[in-house]
Amino acid sequence: MVNGVTHLTTGTGGAPLATPDPGAPNIAAVYMGTGYTRIEIDGPTLHGWMIGADGSVKDSFTLTR
Repeated sequence: MVNGVTHLTTGTGGAPLATPDPGAPNIAAVYMGTGYTRIEIDGPTLHGWMIGADGSVKDSFTLTR
């Protein structure tokens, strides 16, 4: 969360991989691989999953407004 706003950055679509600094401020998780992000919204609740190219869930989260 930065200035009260939650940000989600996903860049796993197949471009060359870059190595983020996992110690940088506001970075909660780092995944070095390809995949996609799945988002579902149910009323005030947002669920998100990071799915790796092998189909496994690499990370997940839930936000409620």
